[in-house]
Amino acid sequence: MKKLISVISVIIAALMSAFALTACSSGAPKHDISADPSSLLITSQSLEAKLDDFISKHPDRTSFSQSERAAAEYINSLLVDYGYSDAALQEFSVIGTKSSDEKVSQNVVAVYPAEERTDDTKNIIIGAIYDNTTSKIESKDNSTEGTGGDGALMNGTGIATLLAIAEYLKTEKPSFDFDVTIAFFGASCLYDYGAETMFVKMSDADRARTVLAVELRRLGGEYVYAYSDARETRREGFFDRVAADKGLDIYKVTQKSPPFSTSNTLNGLPYYQWAHDGFFCQYFNRGIPTLNLVGANWEGLDLTNEEFVGSKPITYSSEDTLDNLKSRNPDYAVNMATAATFVIESMSDDAFIDTMVYDKVNFPDTEIFTVSWVWLLVVLGVIAIAYICMSLVVNRIGKKYPIAMPKPQKMKMAVFGMDYEDKDDDSVFVELRNGSSMLDEIFPGIPNNEPRDPVSPNFAPPPFTVFTTTSENGDGKREDADDAFKTDEQKSTVDIFDCDVNPSEKTEPKNDEKADGQAPSDNEKNDSVAASEEKSKAGVDTKPRKTVSAGKSASARKSASAGGKKKDGQGEDDK
Repeated sequence: MKKLISVISVIIAALMSAFALTACSSGAPKHDISADPSSLLITSQSLEAKLDDFISKHPDRTSFSQSERAAAEYINSLLVDYGYSDAALQEFSVIGTKSSDEKVSQNVVAVYPAEERTDDTKNIIIGAIYDNTTSKIESKDNSTEGTGGDGALMNGTGIATLLAIAEYLKTEKPSFDFDVTIAFFGASCLYDYGAETMFVKMSDADRARTVLAVELRRLGGEYVYAYSDARETRREGFFDRVAADKGLDIYKVTQKSPPFSTSNTLNGLPYYQWAHDGFFCQYFNRGIPTLNLVGANWEGLDLTNEEFVGSKPITYSSEDTLDNLKSRNPDYAVNMATAATFVIESMSDDAFIDTMVYDKVNFPDTEIFTVSWVWLLVVLGVIAIAYICMSLVVNRIGKKYPIAMPKPQKMKMAVFGMDYEDKDDDSVFVELRNGSSMLDEIFPGIPNNEPRDPVSPNFAPPPFTVFTTTSENGDGKREDADDAFKTDEQKSTVDIFDCDVNPSEKTEPKNDEKADGQAPSDNEKNDSVAASEEKSKAGVDTKPRKTVSAGKSASARKSASAGGKKKDGQGEDDK
């Protein structure tokens, strides 16, 4: 038992330590960060200019609104200027379930093609959402009040970064053996309608050849995190190596225990991470490898989703303005340039496409973790283990520090005496044979409460007592009140309930017999006869009357009937 408790304690301590290390470990990159800005393929100044231009012209990009479409048309025009002749708006509609009103939005899509294309040419998607919630939104199922913010951080920084990547590709013209799809998704602040629509409209062949989906999100945060999968994958090691080789300040998501969220839980992942929040989930849940580049600060000890250390997040609020972004994080443009350089350097690596293809073919199939009943079993299992552990601990403590508890005892009646009972410690015996104390409480004042001789059983007295009175009859003699209703024969019988006897007077033995059993002398007999004759002359009834106390034992009654007769009238008060 002691060994089992020790093993359980070690397991619990290990789990707590793992949680603490997961929550508190730093996501800082394990490589030296280059201090030379020339290592960045895109300058921070160009990214700052792109963000200023876009936010100043389109601060309101509310989903399903005309201002959202105006922002989409502006982005499309920039892509055309960069040289994307195929750039176009991809329109889609959303029909509400609470109303028949059709909501219309659009994606902006362009493709940077491979140098030599075939039917098996692979494809990657680099995307960013461009809408915001400045004004009131009539969504698919309900309405949402607007924030009034410009959406500079969420997601103006992602839009500017993707525009910079698209411009770099057309300007530098790197040679790739895969297609690069540039996508700006609309109607994505409430739900990822844009990303979902794009996937639905893809042909089966296009889905099969798509091996990676990259999201650029909120890149003006304090750090840039690269998230690919909570499980071990080949592409995670690949991205770590690229960041180390190029000296890029790319952080890893190390906090893996925020609250569960079924709406954001990815296919096969048993828990929710901060980096799960994004449109890339639409592709991840369909078996396409992903990379989420997101700006945030998840290095605190309280597992909070901070964008900047020591300040309240501004995403989806009226505080999300360009001025607040610049004041809170002066290096926001450097972070955007770092993310853009990281994407371009990864695509330029010789092992890039082979790594993405491998992860697509060997995509972890653990969809069972998203089934609700599986989690119910997990919860029940945890509860059962906790109950077993607590029971073992309580049992151990109870044995080491026992608590003395009084045992309940039963009361038993020793009717035939204590010698005849099987005694035990769990019972309290009350002896009824010697009823001098117990019967006095049960039947107070009853004559037979007095101890009996050990021969005759101590039966309970009758439940009532007849009291008699006397009165003078016509001839001057006394008789009991109820004797007037009795016949002569009934009067001659023994009344065992007659209690009209003075307790102080005791029945004397017969004249012809002494108390010790010896015969009386002749003188004593003569004296007794003379006394009887004198009482007769005086009018006193000398007829023998038998009176037996109800409380006398059988031996006493026998003795009284044999010789202990009283004279009539003795011990009675004349009325």
